[in-house]
Amino acid sequence: MNGSDTGEPGADRRTDLPDGIDPMGVPREGGGHEAFVVTLALVVALLALCFTLGWIVYHQLVSGG
Repeated sequence: MNGSDTGEPGADRRTDLPDGIDPMGVPREGGGHEAFVVTLALVVALLALCFTLGWIVYHQLVSGG
């Protein structure tokens, strides 16, 4: 994989992978669940932001401000 051909087990493991992926490239248990939770949190935060900005703009238009 990275050019090391020493024959030692694990010699070609990568250490620059993000959290949730083990060096052999197999997803860790719970890694998919963590990604789902983070994605869900981002979606909820964006929806809340859109709602808040829409609320502000709507009330500015209604009040004539």
